[in-house]
Amino acid sequence: MFAATACATPALPTSTPPQEGSGTRVNATEFGESWPLTVSEGWLRCEPSGAVIFRDASGADYAVNDEAAAAGFVPIDPLLVSAPASPERDELTPLIQLGLVLC
Repeated sequence: MFAATACATPALPTSTPPQEGSGTRVNATEFGESWPLTVSEGWLRCEPSGAVIFRDASGADYAVNDEAAAAGFVPIDPLLVSAPASPERDELTPLIQLGLVLC
C-alpha cells in the first residue's frame, strides 16, 4: 500500500526584515488608533546613529525621524494617514519611541 504525501511550500514573509535581530515587526493591530501609516505592517529598526527606519512589505525603507532623514532615507510622508501638519510629527511619536528602544 502506498501513501500519498504532500509537500507543503513554506509561506513567504509579507515583509522583509532589515537583518536578523536588528529590528522588530510592527503592525496596525498592535498600535490601534495610534497607528499613523496607510500600510498595515512593516519592520522597524534603529541604526547606531539613532536613525529610526520603517521598512514596508515591498522592502522600501523610510525615515521615521530626523536622524534617518539626515542619513538620506526617503521621507515616510507618503505612508502617513494624514498629511504632516507640523515638524514635530506627533503622529510618529509611538514609532520613534519604539525604534529608539531598538538602538
